[in-house]
Amino acid sequence: MSCSISMFNRRLFVNGYGLIGERWGDVVWNLTYVSVLLYGGILGVAASWAVYFTLVNSGDVSKVASYTFLVPFVSILTGTLLLRESFTFQLFAGLILIAVSIFFINGKPKKIQQMA
Repeated sequence: MSCSISMFNRRLFVNGYGLIGERWGDVVWNLTYVSVLLYGGILGVAASWAVYFTLVNSGDVSKVASYTFLVPFVSILTGTLLLRESFTFQLFAGLILIAVSIFFINGKPKKIQQMA
């Protein structure tokens, strides 16, 4: 449940920032844009939720939830390779932070030796 609340809060922040920081007039509403938007919004989201719930049912929820951090990585990789978007230092730094966060969440904690 806490994972769902966290994801909801992130969505609110990202969507709110997008509404404040960008203008609707900057979007080019053509057939390609609308079809990709519908494809990603309907099929992409449905497929990702199906995979997520399958993984949650088969394993440790905290480990599965940590892999949601890979979504920005896949987005950056797809944008850079397929859409020829620029790969900046900020994107690289973000990818490093994603990798470190997954490591911290999934890493095995060291056992602390108790003093006798």
